[in-house]
Amino acid sequence: MTDTVRILKDIVAGLPQTDGVMSAHLNPVEQVLCVDNVVNPTSLQAHLALLRWLDGLEIPDKMLDTIYLVKAELRYLHWLNYLNQRKPTQQEMIVPPIDVACIWHAHLLSPYRYYEDLLRLYPTSEHMLDYVFPLEKLHKVIASGYQIDLPSEITWLEYTGNEPYVLALNDITTRLVAFSCPWCSKQSEIQWETWARVKTQKGLSFRCQHCTAKCNADTLSGRRFLDDVALYRRDRTRFLAGGIITTRKGTYEEDKIMVEHQMLLLDHEAKWHSQLANGKSWQNCEWKKIVPTLKAVVKELKQERKDTKFRKLTVGRIRGSYMGLITPFSIDLVAAVVRQRDFSSKIIGVNIDSQEGLAASVRRYFMFLMLMKKYWYSNESFIPTLDIDLAWHTHMLFAPRYRAYTTAALSRVTNHDDTIKKGKLDGSLVKTSLKWYQLYKEPYTSENLVQRYLILWRIFFAIIMPLYGIWVIYMVIKLRKASRRPALNEKTGSACGAGAGDMAYTIYIVDTGNGYCDGGGCSSVTKAGLCEADTAGDHGH
Repeated sequence: MTDTVRILKDIVAGLPQTDGVMSAHLNPVEQVLCVDNVVNPTSLQAHLALLRWLDGLEIPDKMLDTIYLVKAELRYLHWLNYLNQRKPTQQEMIVPPIDVACIWHAHLLSPYRYYEDLLRLYPTSEHMLDYVFPLEKLHKVIASGYQIDLPSEITWLEYTGNEPYVLALNDITTRLVAFSCPWCSKQSEIQWETWARVKTQKGLSFRCQHCTAKCNADTLSGRRFLDDVALYRRDRTRFLAGGIITTRKGTYEEDKIMVEHQMLLLDHEAKWHSQLANGKSWQNCEWKKIVPTLKAVVKELKQERKDTKFRKLTVGRIRGSYMGLITPFSIDLVAAVVRQRDFSSKIIGVNIDSQEGLAASVRRYFMFLMLMKKYWYSNESFIPTLDIDLAWHTHMLFAPRYRAYTTAALSRVTNHDDTIKKGKLDGSLVKTSLKWYQLYKEPYTSENLVQRYLILWRIFFAIIMPLYGIWVIYMVIKLRKASRRPALNEKTGSACGAGAGDMAYTIYIVDTGNGYCDGGGCSSVTKAGLCEADTAGDHGH
């Protein structure tokens, strides 16, 4: 531990100082025990208890489970509106319904999108950025035997107009969805199963009962995009989703935002005027009709050499924040919950909730942050193990603190992306493990790094090119040092192949698997247990 603290002090010494004195909240002696005054064994224990509760919400019937989450996402909008309109203090905040807490939890674990969504949906409500997830209040409910907090239920019922506090199966099977058609503005009612299928299954649709417009994820999300374009043309402070904060530092830079929106939307007035006029028809809200307009604008910007003024991949991020998404958020929160369930099942399936295991998670999380700080210039992604990811997730639940802390520690708000493709995952894990061992001289993971490294093409070239073969052997030796074999008394864990039993320090496993897509335009991705800290600058999702 002494050597580790010395190394961490050297890294922190490179951070901006005040009067030459190390910032107290970055003091390694304290941070390896409690990061940012909120990430400690107690908060991790409370988070694990919450994950067990959330894990138990999953309904065996997949269709009913999907309907439950779709309904919960809409109820989450009620919750945000409650916070916006009532403006309770953190102490006055009621305990959210558990299904709402589930969606909020998933939203917070995408810190860039969460911050941008609040800026965009509540532009005049700065207090919305100050709320933290009520982990302690929810833990008290768990400790009480899951007894409903009566004052919270009364406040919720009063605010929502008798929307049930506890979302029961009969509420999602017997009630209908009130749907307002964006083309004729008339109200109609549809089955929850129909709405859930339209939201989550590509190509499924229903017809408006009044104007017969074809309503599906494609047309509804296209209409949402065009409505936001029209809103920006009326109010130059209402920016598009995906184009508000920088993905390199996660900051709000209004001058850059205004320039980009000016060039993308206002400098091509004629194209967008025509597109918006056509938007009165549902046929012209299909993305196959919208994308050509975007491409034409980008082509003209390139011809005029103005595209260099755009932050990298801004147009792609804007498009990905709308396509296929029919709720106001820039992320599919239902899919995000499904991914998080995979992480939850893995982390609660290993024996990590001893004081020693949780303390090791806190220590390693701070070391992980400092690893990213040390190698910020490497332009690479860093992959956490499950124990580090638990601490990282816990920190993100305290959104304003997380933004402030990572900005101070890493000179940027560190994003968290749980949709890494398998090929990138293996390579980044190997690089993370090597850098960890190089810096701390201790193993990073119990994953078989050698197996991940020795892919077919590398073995082939090692055989036919002796010098390259020597390099491969050298790398194999380093990778064995950067990983550790499970001890004989360690329990076998999940699909990763190992769990954590009684040992000197927690086993450091990594979660893998094929998962669900977070938003429009993505393809095969990995699930939530293995996430990415991206230091590669602006990137598309």
